[in-house]
Amino acid sequence: MAPHSGRQDTEASKTAASKWLLPGLKRVGGEKKNAGLPFAIDKTDIVGLVRQAWEKNFTQGKTNIKAVASRGWGPKVLNYKCLQHQEILSTQNGASQNGAYH
Repeated sequence: MAPHSGRQDTEASKTAASKWLLPGLKRVGGEKKNAGLPFAIDKTDIVGLVRQAWEKNFTQGKTNIKAVASRGWGPKVLNYKCLQHQEILSTQNGASQNGAYH
């Protein structure tokens, strides 16, 4: 399993922003223009846009499970890695060090 990099997070964030937030900002700006209002993005506009983007990006169960598994963040991997930590290994007796987790 390849290690997960911060660069992937950055690219994913840019993709999410361009996919959901920027079109939403354009839509809000267009609605304000059509209503004869000056173009200005208010706090209330941002809250609605973030809520919509959140729902479309972070409430997708299957996608989230796949992302967790591909990054090695799942409970099995994390438990195994914790058990391999030097502080944990130093507290085990000789019998468990010789085969319980290897």
